[in-house]
Amino acid sequence: MNKAQKKALKDKKRKEAKRKAQGAQKPKKHREPLKNYLDRSHRALATGYPAKAEKIIRAGIKDHPDDSRLHANLINALEQQNLHQRAMNTARLAVKLNDQFPDNHNNLGALLKFNGELDEARLCFEKAVELNPAHGEAWRNLVATKKFNEADDTQIAAMTKAIKETPFGSKLNPSIYFALGKALEDVGEYDMAFASYAKGNARVRGQIHYRKESIEETINLAIELQGQEFFAAGPVPNPTKAAPILIVGMPRSGSSLIEQILASHPDVYGAGEVPVLGTVLGKIGDNTPERVRAIAHQSPGELQHLGALYTGRLQEMSPDSTRIADKFLLNFMHLGFLFRAVPNARIVHSTRNAMDNAFACFKVRFTSTLNFAYNLEELGHFHGQMQRLMEHWRQFMPDSILTMPYEGIVADQETETRRLLEFCGLEWKDACLEFHKTDRPVRSASSTQVRKPIYGGAVGRWKNYESHLEPLCKALGLDSAPDD
Repeated sequence: MNKAQKKALKDKKRKEAKRKAQGAQKPKKHREPLKNYLDRSHRALATGYPAKAEKIIRAGIKDHPDDSRLHANLINALEQQNLHQRAMNTARLAVKLNDQFPDNHNNLGALLKFNGELDEARLCFEKAVELNPAHGEAWRNLVATKKFNEADDTQIAAMTKAIKETPFGSKLNPSIYFALGKALEDVGEYDMAFASYAKGNARVRGQIHYRKESIEETINLAIELQGQEFFAAGPVPNPTKAAPILIVGMPRSGSSLIEQILASHPDVYGAGEVPVLGTVLGKIGDNTPERVRAIAHQSPGELQHLGALYTGRLQEMSPDSTRIADKFLLNFMHLGFLFRAVPNARIVHSTRNAMDNAFACFKVRFTSTLNFAYNLEELGHFHGQMQRLMEHWRQFMPDSILTMPYEGIVADQETETRRLLEFCGLEWKDACLEFHKTDRPVRSASSTQVRKPIYGGAVGRWKNYESHLEPLCKALGLDSAPDD
């Protein structure tokens, strides 16, 4: 190496050393606090913007790569975008990163349960409760994957022990009471099961608010503002040609069964419980009463725009599908809007015996916010108000609404399925009779039931608890419990 080469090498090393020194003096980029990422992603998810939430969460994971809550939120964001395999991969990665965190096993198990992979899901839930014997959500998920046969089952004993050993005043997850209630019901211990359900409901109800007057005022407002004059105006000019299928009604009324039947048709994509309509109408009102008022005063052009936004966002979930089924049950509040802005929409009202329906809600810890579902009197009240509004809609848009009683599907599956498909303008497909074989994620509380053929075991089940249900009976306006 000559002198010139040595000098060039020396200069190069000096410059590299200078760059490193300057880099070391630069302040490190400030990491955003974990709470900020969690709060921002929660808001995005709650308002129906999962892609935005995903972006926030992935940035958070770069700053906080080992936080399991961020991974859990990412799973939720991916699921809401129907990216099921990516959600599954994320859940498996979270378990790999920290297999001692029970939530990771529960999250993976929940995805497996949605997919109908119950055996592997059960193992995940069992690992979660092994790590945390008082993990209410894991117990709730676990009992849904099996039927208990013996009162002395070790898992019933484990749930009972976890409840007893949890210190008084601690934040025990109420879901464990719902799980224990279901297990006790399986083995025929109905009084003990009701006591457990009641404790779980009381704990949840203590954390939320339900105002009967507010519900009644909102229903009155819809009936007043979206009545004769509103419907006489007819659909807006040049409305969207899209024809979504909306399934509305009470939770636990057979709505997941109806969606599964429809989603078994090759032309239909089952979107599940997605708050798309509420998110779109959120542009004209922050809450339901504001939206009801605003809908009544929208110009034809504004209604057309909102209708196109709604159907467009639905179609984004499955661009190649001919029809989209939207099973966000509380959309029943805005059926007048659909008549005007999306006149080709088909609306299926899922119904069930009122006692069976309301008590079935009482037995479930819902993952979504349903403030009316944790008190027997309030369940009866909400059921009555919903029926009142549905009667109003049927008066003005009878050709757009099909009532599908759960008991009718159980009694004559083929006849009711044909009636459903004909109403929706769909050709007959045998696959709709074998809905339980359809391979698709189902995220509702009925995710395990729709994996089975039609069965009538849920009809009249409230009668096992009749001695405890007088408050519900009165709230439903029944002088005595009905015979059927």
